[in-house]
Amino acid sequence: MSRVKEQTEQFHIGDNVRIKESIRSPYAGQTGTICDVENAESRSEYLVRFPDYLRFRYTAEELELITIAA
Repeated sequence: MSRVKEQTEQFHIGDNVRIKESIRSPYAGQTGTICDVENAESRSEYLVRFPDYLRFRYTAEELELITIAA
């Protein structure tokens, strides 16, 4: 049986995101902005900047896109 890698959402620089609740994620539940994307297969490819200017790297599974209804 082959394993199919689950499709994850692609985020882009400037996207507003919320950090999913997890005891392993710094700033869980907080919102921030994607400020860097590393396309290499690294463990944490998205750098998120928070309003207090701290930055942490996260995987796509740890993030959810914030959308604003028009």
